[in-house]
Amino acid sequence: MSPFRLLCMCTANRCRSPMAEVLAAQLLSERAIDAEVVSAGVLESGVPATRDAVRTMRRRDLDLSAHRSHQLDANTVAAADLILTMERRHLTTIAELDVAAIDRSFPLKELAELAPLVGARHEGVSVQEWIRRASATRPPGAVL
Repeated sequence: MSPFRLLCMCTANRCRSPMAEVLAAQLLSERAIDAEVVSAGVLESGVPATRDAVRTMRRRDLDLSAHRSHQLDANTVAAADLILTMERRHLTTIAELDVAAIDRSFPLKELAELAPLVGARHEGVSVQEWIRRASATRPPGAVL
């Protein structure tokens, strides 16, 4: 079975999404979930994480010092099983690259609000199935 693929996305990929990336990778690893976690943004590639982001993650024993921003592209979107955005407006960018990816794309806050409605993922339920259930729980017109 291939690893679960999580994409964390924000505007510049220098602060919010890189922090979400390393935090999610740590949490998934602690839970022994085979996962690949990446982050991207809509702005240019190759820019380091902000000093504040590096410092904040260092306090959690996580290292962002080698991070360089990645610009979001259609291949990265297509490869992701779940896309967590930092703002609702980022869903428009996802839809422009791959409209089918909207069903597996959520602003982080929205997914946190939907999770209690969907319930815990039980043994025998794939992460992908849980994501489909979360998407189906959205009220009509909630995406864009």
